[in-house]
Amino acid sequence: RSSDLTLPNCVWAYARSSYFDREVFRSIAETARSRMPEFGIQENANVCWAFATTGFYDSEFFRDAAAGVEGAISHAEARHVSALAWSHSRARVGTVLPTLAREICKQERLDQQVAVNCAWAFSQARRPVDADVSNGALEAVRRNLEAGVRDWESHALAGCTWALAARGMLGSELAAIVCAEVTRRVESLGEEVDESTLSPDEFAQGLSSQTQWTGARLCLVVNALRPLVDAQDLGVLEQRWLRQMVKVRDTLALSAGPFGPVAIRSAEEQKRYVQDLHRFGGMWTV
Repeated sequence: RSSDLTLPNCVWAYARSSYFDREVFRSIAETARSRMPEFGIQENANVCWAFATTGFYDSEFFRDAAAGVEGAISHAEARHVSALAWSHSRARVGTVLPTLAREICKQERLDQQVAVNCAWAFSQARRPVDADVSNGALEAVRRNLEAGVRDWESHALAGCTWALAARGMLGSELAAIVCAEVTRRVESLGEEVDESTLSPDEFAQGLSSQTQWTGARLCLVVNALRPLVDAQDLGVLEQRWLRQMVKVRDTLALSAGPFGPVAIRSAEEQKRYVQDLHRFGGMWTV
């Protein structure tokens, strides 16, 4: 018989390494259900997160996991609460979400990953989650975003902005703050890659990947802001964005290797790329 931690740690590691075998996961689910009373909140969260991450939505397991949460949630860390909320929302098993939302509402400060997990979970939650309860958790996310927008990583900024906008909770004042922050960021897009420590090929690949990874997330922010901010402010943002993309394109065009000429060919193509990302804004996932 393995220790209490072996099974949750193993399945968590499988998900982190993108390993998935349905029969293996089915066997793990059966064992986990029988041992659920032995799990603490962290072990419960690890297994739920692993199943949700790999798309293994065993409804019986998630219902048993939800029952196991109820009695121990008051001792849980916010990161485990948010992981459970995200996992159960993905699995469309909402019975435990009101309890998790109330725990999030008690937190004075949410770190970025907790906030982005909760933003997705409670913006997507369906019944039986009470609207007031889920909105309370989203309001906690909103407070944290408003307090520290300049310090947030782009993926967290994108995720929380999109989720709040989707639920009509972003508001024009916070939208204007976020718009100003995105405008600031696009002017330095790609500058995080340190050319001095890389070969020309490595620099070109890193610049291309970083620009498109960060750019994709900032595009989702723009998509969420569009109905809420002044058209002139959005116009300034998009003009600066295109100007920075031309700068990145020109840098890549001078680089050796395959990443220069193919990454971003022209301002017009970059504009179409941004427009495509606008259309796919609702596809953002944690």
